[in-house]
Amino acid sequence: LARPAPERYLSWLLGVLTGNLGISSVQQKPVTEILATALPPTIEIVALAFIVSLAVALPVALLAARKPGGFFDRTIMVISMALLAIPNYVLALLLVLIFAVAFRGMLPSLGYVPISAGLWPNLRTVILPVLALSIPLMAFYARFLRGDLVEQINSADYVDTARAKGVGSWRILWQHAFRNSSFGLLTIVGLNIGGLIGGTVIIEQIFSIRGLGMEMLQALGARDIAVVQICVFIFAAVAIAANLIVDVLYAVLDPRIRYGRN
Repeated sequence: LARPAPERYLSWLLGVLTGNLGISSVQQKPVTEILATALPPTIEIVALAFIVSLAVALPVALLAARKPGGFFDRTIMVISMALLAIPNYVLALLLVLIFAVAFRGMLPSLGYVPISAGLWPNLRTVILPVLALSIPLMAFYARFLRGDLVEQINSADYVDTARAKGVGSWRILWQHAFRNSSFGLLTIVGLNIGGLIGGTVIIEQIFSIRGLGMEMLQALGARDIAVVQICVFIFAAVAIAANLIVDVLYAVLDPRIRYGRN
């Protein structure tokens, strides 16, 4: 720390590129050892939250967009608005109150069991954190995709052409409208990956899961610079990679992008 800041940064960056992430000044052990135990729970929670949010949001949005203004559509819009109004840390406490307290320990409220100890014991410890992260996301994705689908159905010329050819409503919705609406959804998903990872900082603290988020929060409090640096580096790298993958998927979904580039 006595060296100039540019020299310190260059030394740290060269170390990262060669696999030397430094030594934790608080825990007195290599940062690589800390990451080896902190990354698996964070990766699992973020991946499951992402999968669950999309797996629920996609069919819900399609069903709501099939009959805009219908009972199911209005019900979903009200529920999604209510879920969006609840911060994920408040939702986490409500889930603990319901499943760990009211239902007398149906699901554990603290700790993390690695998957090596068994699939069901592992899933029991991550269900609540995953729900706390994914529920606001699934509400947001459902509202966004539903609105885009309804706009496509009501105003797009290709939808009128498909109807004139006698194509069924479900086929129009899935094969035509959804494909065009998926571009906007991909953009939102790419932008939300960083927020999803950032949400683990609070969620892991609430559920006492020693993941990357908790390690970063404790390192900030203890001014453990080596740990903070690599945590920020990982968060930034994941966000950049997510947006890069979204850009690649644009070309996969729309051949016109590839043709334009060629």
